[in-house]
Amino acid sequence: MTKFTKKLYGSPIVNHHIAKIMGLRTHSRPFAWIRDKEKYSHITGGLALPTFEQPGYLITMGVQHSTNIIHCMTELESSDPYEIIRQAQNIQTEYGQGVIKNWWGNPEELMSIVNEINIKGNPVLISQPIDFEIKDSFSIYTARLKTALAASYKTLFLNDCMILRNSIQSFIPDKVAKDKNNPAVNIAGGLVHTLLMTRPWEQAIEVRELIPTRHEDYAEYVSEKAIRDLEAEVFG
Repeated sequence: MTKFTKKLYGSPIVNHHIAKIMGLRTHSRPFAWIRDKEKYSHITGGLALPTFEQPGYLITMGVQHSTNIIHCMTELESSDPYEIIRQAQNIQTEYGQGVIKNWWGNPEELMSIVNEINIKGNPVLISQPIDFEIKDSFSIYTARLKTALAASYKTLFLNDCMILRNSIQSFIPDKVAKDKNNPAVNIAGGLVHTLLMTRPWEQAIEVRELIPTRHEDYAEYVSEKAIRDLEAEVFG
């Protein structure tokens, strides 16, 4: 028996229509992942491999269905990189199919190990957090974490994730602070930043399909534009 089950709420067509007539840009997806009385509109996780100085870290977070507040759910710290990946596989199985579709982290560091132990039918998929490639991404993630935990605008609850709680309490923000020395803070901050930027529990009202322009279409457009420009020059 998997930990979470999917339950539908309302009709996606009705929700879309209501949001549209109310002038809203998005509406919430009409389902939640449920365990007992806990309801989450989205669940995901983050991974960081161990270094010589720091153990690796894994965390899962869920977005509460009624409030969109992020809750820390499970975490693991280990100096064995294979244990980090195996635990990610175990969580995917434990939570149920379709609950965690991907993990957030550094694919370049993680994929060599992931490819060695990925089990057919239960792959661990890694994506870069939003703004990962920005030079000062660690500063962005720590700032996002600080803001999300602020009492005046609390969008993150740590709950029983004591590893992350202790890491945050012992973290000293300064110019020498690096993501490699603070894996829990870095991956949790990146995860929260990605969730609040992408808001994957919402659906856009207007979906614009991107259609590639063919060479023939572009050539026709250029030809028509040239004729219009010539007519404007001759006739004013």
